[in-house]
Amino acid sequence: MSHITLPRLFMRPCCGKPEEQAEPSVPKLLLFYVIPLSLLPPLMYVYSQLVHPGIILPRLEPALGNTEAWLVGAAFFMVELLAVALMAMFIQQMGESINVVPSYAQAYALAATAPTPLWLATLGLILPSLWVNFGFLLIAWFACAGLIRRGVQTLFMPYDDSRTHKLANTLTLIGAATWFALLLFLVLLLSITVGWR
Repeated sequence: MSHITLPRLFMRPCCGKPEEQAEPSVPKLLLFYVIPLSLLPPLMYVYSQLVHPGIILPRLEPALGNTEAWLVGAAFFMVELLAVALMAMFIQQMGESINVVPSYAQAYALAATAPTPLWLATLGLILPSLWVNFGFLLIAWFACAGLIRRGVQTLFMPYDDSRTHKLANTLTLIGAATWFALLLFLVLLLSITVGWR
């Protein structure tokens, strides 16, 4: 399963049977999809702070040392991995509300695929422009919402339009809350790191 083919899990027509879809492997998704993409935000944050500090993201004074940057990046990376796993469990539990419970692997595939545009949007930190990065972030959020909606239709078949629409809205809101929680965690982590000096 490659980075290119994974989103296609959620792009088949909604009239097919869920059994026709190949069961994704959680270890493969983790190793070849989630881990590489989860590395982008911490790496791009460090890049932005080193190459054009203070232009897009707030400048830290004094700047993080190499060891501090690696520790903050590693902690943030681990929390990202945990967030994907917890979101997969939440997706499974949400299925109980409409009496269609996907396997953990299917829920994990949706939880791994949905934040892909946000992970890729961090590549915009190469460009020293706040507005360009804001545009990338806005586009990424719309793309995430689209992936969640398509994934909900695919995973929770046979589905009722009103119930799956509510489910997709709930997952989108929970995804947004998770993203904000990750940002708050990063800010807290940076504050603690700077405070321990």
